[in-house]
Amino acid sequence: MGPGWPVLKGDVMTLEQYSYLAEIVGVVAVIFSLIYVGKQIKQNANAMRMNAMSIHAQQVSQIQIAMATNREFAECWTKGASEFEGLDEVDKNRLLVFEETGINLWRTFFDLHKQGLLEEGAWEQQLNIIKVYTTRRSVRSAWALFGGGFNEAFRRFIDGYMD
Repeated sequence: MGPGWPVLKGDVMTLEQYSYLAEIVGVVAVIFSLIYVGKQIKQNANAMRMNAMSIHAQQVSQIQIAMATNREFAECWTKGASEFEGLDEVDKNRLLVFEETGINLWRTFFDLHKQGLLEEGAWEQQLNIIKVYTTRRSVRSAWALFGGGFNEAFRRFIDGYMD
């Protein structure tokens, strides 16, 4: 062994040598705990990503089912694309609430994307939906009515599609 370290013939370690040994053990323990924490963080991020994707699928499914199973509302929604102003007040309000729900869903996806919790494919799908739906008169009316309640970053993002 090197100088200052005991030999195997029964030499006794000094307090200083125990201190060095304790430091080495401490460093090894810190390294192992950092590796463990890193793995836990990665697993947690993966779980959050999976949860976000599950929420995404559920919300999209609920909107699609509502549209597919209610002919009266599907007709109202269809008219809302280009004839929103011609709808009666009840249908306008129904459609405004529905479109605001969709905008809230976009904000959720926007936030998830900013946090790195939404897969790129799902984000690209949302961008395509936003691009198409922001041309709808009912969405533009809902945005004019409710858009001021969203955070600035999201407002700028959607305003870019409204121009």
